[in-house]
Amino acid sequence: MISEKILNALEEQINFEFESAYLYLGMSLKMDEANFTGFSHWLFQQYQEELDHAHQMIDYVQRRGHTIALKDIPAVAIETADPVKISRDVLEHEIKVSRAIDNILALARDAKDFATEKFMMEFVEEQVEEEESARNLVDSFSCASENLSAQMMIDNMLSAREEE
Repeated sequence: MISEKILNALEEQINFEFESAYLYLGMSLKMDEANFTGFSHWLFQQYQEELDHAHQMIDYVQRRGHTIALKDIPAVAIETADPVKISRDVLEHEIKVSRAIDNILALARDAKDFATEKFMMEFVEEQVEEEESARNLVDSFSCASENLSAQMMIDNMLSAREEE
């Protein structure tokens, strides 16, 4: 049985995962419009990962005998087509996701909900990879700066990202 406090935190995280997916889809569309099709592809893979995370969490909560209350997902206007700015936004967002996941893990530990703790550890480990990947994006696009040729080389490399 999941406590009400942890269940509420999981519901918030599920909705946050859907918000994250929507954010990455918007970023993907903006990068595609700007002809950064490789970065668009990379961001679309992020979109799909966030949907997968939400579904994994829904499945976990349902397997524990609970239901989920979904909330509205606000649209986020992506104002810039600058890959440096978008990559920084990705890193900032992944840090927020990490904090939210850490919060759920802390709640589970405090409640001695070992099943939820074990379940959330997979996401903790994944967030280490997500933040590293986002930092690499920031580093790459920051080094390229205003050099369009360098940006296009990075974009081309990002197009090779495979589905996970």
